[in-house]
Amino acid sequence: MWLSLKDENTVPPQMPGDVWAHVQFHHEHVFMVRNLSLEQLHQACPTDAGIPPQTRQPDLEDILLAMLREYRRPQAKPATRLTV
Repeated sequence: MWLSLKDENTVPPQMPGDVWAHVQFHHEHVFMVRNLSLEQLHQACPTDAGIPPQTRQPDLEDILLAMLREYRRPQAKPATRLTV
């Protein structure tokens, strides 16, 4: 899900469901969330927060990149370890 907020200081809403990744680009936030219905999404994202969220189904590359980003974040504690 792609969420565009009013400015960089606006705190993004707490996402229901299982958040796999959250990446911020200035005032835009990209979330990868599982187990989230459209109704839950619209309840979590008020209309005055900015542009309505854009959603799409992630492909395999999106999922892999999200997992790698979360794995490499120093404060992140991944549930599983990636091994080669």
